[in-house]
Amino acid sequence: MSFKKLLTIILWLTTLHSFGVGLGMIVFPTDWIAYFKIVPSEHRFFITQGGIFHIVMAFAYGIAASNIESNSILIRYSILVKFCATIFLFSYFLFVNPFFLVLFSGIVDFGMGIALMFTYNKYNSQLNK
Repeated sequence: MSFKKLLTIILWLTTLHSFGVGLGMIVFPTDWIAYFKIVPSEHRFFITQGGIFHIVMAFAYGIAASNIESNSILIRYSILVKFCATIFLFSYFLFVNPFFLVLFSGIVDFGMGIALMFTYNKYNSQLNK
């Protein structure tokens, strides 16, 4: 499999992940979300805002995946977003709330960032040969 195809697949999987997380944050009942200790109260504004952010990012990942030759800046931005999310989630876990779901989310974002960075670099090195 070419690195172009692999990069496209990883970007689409990242798109689906972000869209699913965002949709879940918006539509899951408050008591389900509270079970994961994400929402400190019944007020839904910030959790819904986070859901909208994930959906907006999903569109950016999808645009990047739809034509990787023309959207290299969005691919690099996607990598940056995943590593910023990783730093935020690990910091939150270490300094604010050592909750497993926060750590797990950080590990998942780190994995997506590494996968995107690795395949994007390999794809670029194939282009420059």
